[in-house]
Amino acid sequence: MPIGSTAGDGLDSRGRVFYPGGLNFHHAASGKTITLKPTYIRVTPTPGYSAVNGVPLTDELMIADTPPAETLAGARPSLTGWRLEKVPFRITAEASRMFAQVTGDEGPRVGSLLGMLTPNSDYIPGRTSSTGSPGF
Repeated sequence: MPIGSTAGDGLDSRGRVFYPGGLNFHHAASGKTITLKPTYIRVTPTPGYSAVNGVPLTDELMIADTPPAETLAGARPSLTGWRLEKVPFRITAEASRMFAQVTGDEGPRVGSLLGMLTPNSDYIPGRTSSTGSPGF
């Protein structure tokens, strides 16, 4: 997914990284498509905004999170900042209920893997994003 920020290439004022493309999930049995757009990622937790078939369902929905221990297990310093190796994002109960409500079927298993992320945070002395935070 492309990465950016609503105000540049750094973290926004809430400590999030903006993913402008969002995510689409299609449930073949019901013919419903769930679109999470825009989506944001923080180290923990991981909120996302959602819409269903173009009709907003909720203002904000925590779709996945990562236990701090799993996040820290992959933390590595780099020459210019830090890197997190293969951070797992796991489905929340809130997201599972939303998928079940929309599709009329069973939602994804709470705690199941949504995906993995390997972010880098680079700090360039004297350079900050438009929010004043180091770039991400």
